[in-house]
Amino acid sequence: DLARQGHDMSTSALRCLQVDASLETEETTTTKTTQPIRRVWDEWSEVTVDAQSSHIMLSIPSDATPSFSVPGGVTYRWLIRFAFRAQPWNNRAGAIESVHWELPIVLAV
Repeated sequence: DLARQGHDMSTSALRCLQVDASLETEETTTTKTTQPIRRVWDEWSEVTVDAQSSHIMLSIPSDATPSFSVPGGVTYRWLIRFAFRAQPWNNRAGAIESVHWELPIVLAV
């Protein structure tokens, strides 16, 4: 199975230089002292200097555990993490900014 996502950058206030994405799982428990357990399943990266759009494709394992949540217990979720490296259109010599974004996805059986 594949996760596909398109990005339209034609109307952005920032000039996108690079996009990185990773397909991850995160397992959490209600215990506040326990850190989430994260696993990266697939990664993708593209240099997008002056591109108006970009598309990603990440592979989901065929035997992947679906998303679930047990009340008062464990939560297992899938997400795509994005990192965009960008700078203002009007200042190509300006500082490069990093913008991070998470897109939760529901993986069903």
